[in-house]
Amino acid sequence: MNYIPLSIKRQIKMRLSEWVARHGYQIGKLKAFDEGTTLTAFDMQARIIGDLGVQPVIFDVGANRGQTTARYRTLFPAATIHAFEPVTEFFHECRRKTLGDGRVILNNVALGVADGEISFHETIAGQSSSALQQSDLIPYYWAAGDYTVSRSYLVKTRSIDSYCQEAKIPKIDLLKLDTEGFELNVLKGASGLLRASQIRVIYSEVSFERFWQQGALYHHIAAFLEDFGMDLFALYGVGSGALGATRTGDALFVRREEKRRLLADAAT
Repeated sequence: MNYIPLSIKRQIKMRLSEWVARHGYQIGKLKAFDEGTTLTAFDMQARIIGDLGVQPVIFDVGANRGQTTARYRTLFPAATIHAFEPVTEFFHECRRKTLGDGRVILNNVALGVADGEISFHETIAGQSSSALQQSDLIPYYWAAGDYTVSRSYLVKTRSIDSYCQEAKIPKIDLLKLDTEGFELNVLKGASGLLRASQIRVIYSEVSFERFWQQGALYHHIAAFLEDFGMDLFALYGVGSGALGATRTGDALFVRREEKRRLLADAAT
């Protein structure tokens, strides 16, 4: 292959542009889509799930104080939301906030690989409470907040497959995960639904550093979901710690065919 120096390429482009301009035209890059358009994570979820037009089934795993449950209720007024929160104080706050909403089903349990019990480690501030032990890296990535474990205790666990079988839920339209490093365990408990292609969208917090002992990192979760035909659509809210080291973010996974459809629609 003949090599054309960059300086020659620039001269050709400049002279061609000048010639085209003299005839009333302009050379520009043809865009198949609006490269400047960026939707938020929740806007994108609404775009994917909103076309159902009926009653989507949403799982809010790691519901905390009910912030995301409330947001999903606004986005999807007719949705049935199953919320899971093992910290009793937060569970009661979720219950107060959703009082009178018959389409929110609250569960004071953790989700995991199987039904049973696990040790749960609650921090003083409540944030980053987890079924996993912390590593010593957290102070290098978060300047504020008290992540000291105040107490550990046993909590009940369910698997998503078991829960859905008991509740006669055939599919999940949107699965949101925020379980402080325990996300892969929760997904393994949904292997049946994943294998049957009955989970449409997954919105999960992901870690890029080992904040939890035996905790899953982003690439572990992505590799696991890839085997079930689910691919990353986008990363949102990626944060950093000391020296800009990448910390955590939120990953939106969709079924492979869904991703192709979304991109094809955006390009037309």
